[in-house]
Amino acid sequence: TVRIERSTLPTHPTAARRAARLLATGDAACPPGRYGLLVPEKYDPARPLVLLIHGLDSDSVMWGSMVNLLQADGHQVACFNYPDDGPIADAGLLLADGLADLRVKHPNAKPVMVIGHSMGGLVARHYVEGPAFRGDVDRLLMLGTPNSGSSWTGWRWATEWHSQYKTCQREGNWTWSRLTDDGNGEAARDLQPGSEFLKSLNARPRREGVRYTVVAGDRNAVREVAADWVACTANWFPERSTRWWGFRHAHGGLVHKANEMRQTPAADDGPVTVESCKLPGVNDFVVVRADHTGLVCGHPPAAWEVVRARLR
Repeated sequence: TVRIERSTLPTHPTAARRAARLLATGDAACPPGRYGLLVPEKYDPARPLVLLIHGLDSDSVMWGSMVNLLQADGHQVACFNYPDDGPIADAGLLLADGLADLRVKHPNAKPVMVIGHSMGGLVARHYVEGPAFRGDVDRLLMLGTPNSGSSWTGWRWATEWHSQYKTCQREGNWTWSRLTDDGNGEAARDLQPGSEFLKSLNARPRREGVRYTVVAGDRNAVREVAADWVACTANWFPERSTRWWGFRHAHGGLVHKANEMRQTPAADDGPVTVESCKLPGVNDFVVVRADHTGLVCGHPPAAWEVVRARLR
């Protein structure tokens, strides 16, 4: 246990927080464990850096295909891991500390281009539009970010268990403490529409000098499953019966309905509505045919061409 006398810390809140971490852990940017800014080993500060920030109940592993595509396109890629079930504001402060540490080590580094998926976009906004910002972000791309919240937070327990299962599969050292070491559900509270966190965040103006892009998805995975069931029902008809009067109309109607459900844009990507992704003051708003996960996962991810074009 490390005891830190309050009187020895700076008076400014951000400086005091970083000093306390530095004294306790030897690293101002990252608390013990798996959280913080992960920069390439051969980072070149003379070249732009793309920073990826994951969302709720996730981690940087989910960026796999996006990382490969970015690197193949000539970009340096960094990732930011944080306790994603804790308060979003705390994650924003941890991001501020990580970028401050990067500036100390590389004072002449080029500004960072940030890509945030889902809640990761809110973490980025908390820093970029907050008082700790030091002009070190040039572009902010938000993919499926619930800027006005998401009603799916009631299902957080399911996404948490899925996240823990994936961690156990990957690392093989899961313990019960993992259920709380990334927070106690405060993120779900912050993501609720009308939450105090969102009211405070959305009251801030957009940061001058930062280029914003918002990408939303209009493919609901639940509706896709429903469309598959409708098509499956149509397949139950014996082939001969599809030529009979009445049966032919019923079969054709089911096939038409399944195709209509697949082709008609949805009002959301599953957890996040297209409307919630919109952010006042951001005109670069793009809707792509994808569900929430498909925006950043897949070969290639559905948002890749938008991301690629904006980073050029």
